Amino acid sequence: MECAAAAGCTETRLIPAYLPPHRPPPVATPGQRLRMVELAVRGEAGLRVDAVEVRRNGTSYSVDTLAGLRGSAGSDPLCLIIGHDAFLELHTWRAWDRLLDYAHLVVASRPGAESDEMVPALRELERRHGAADAAALRAGPAGCVLRVTIPALDISSSRIRRMIGAGRSVRYLVPDAVMQFIHEEALYRTSR
Repeated sequence: MECAAAAGCTETRLIPAYLPPHRPPPVATPGQRLRMVELAVRGEAGLRVDAVEVRRNGTSYSVDTLAGLRGSAGSDPLCLIIGHDAFLELHTWRAWDRLLDYAHLVVASRPGAESDEMVPALRELERRHGAADAAALRAGPAGCVLRVTIPALDISSSRIRRMIGAGRSVRYLVPDAVMQFIHEEALYRTSR
């Protein structure tokens, strides 16, 4: 939410992937992951779950999702929020060079995250399309890259799955409703 607020977003859609292209297939089914996201954001103003990729089936490519969202958003600005680590791998994404045709890119960086490990193409993308602040995102429907610094929290989905697999508590790392669902569905009992 902090990142979305810093970018000036009025609504944040959380879109679980049906089949993520850059990692092994998840242990939880697409339906289970969708349900966990729904449980996690229940009652949270400004957060909305969108099942577009789960309904579409197949490998989930951000460029396809953004193209579809752009079609329904008209000239309203769209932002794709990704972490710094994902940004460093952006050049490996399908049709990554077309993402800015459909949305702004908001890169969530933790304090001290360095950009010197970027491939030249990403450095050039940020140089040409970098935005100074959220006002630039409101000025057009797509095409900017904005960096937003967020507090460093040592919470990641892979860490949570490993903890559950090791029999450790994830209380306070996930909402109680999500923790209950994981328990009921017996998810992540063994580490991958």
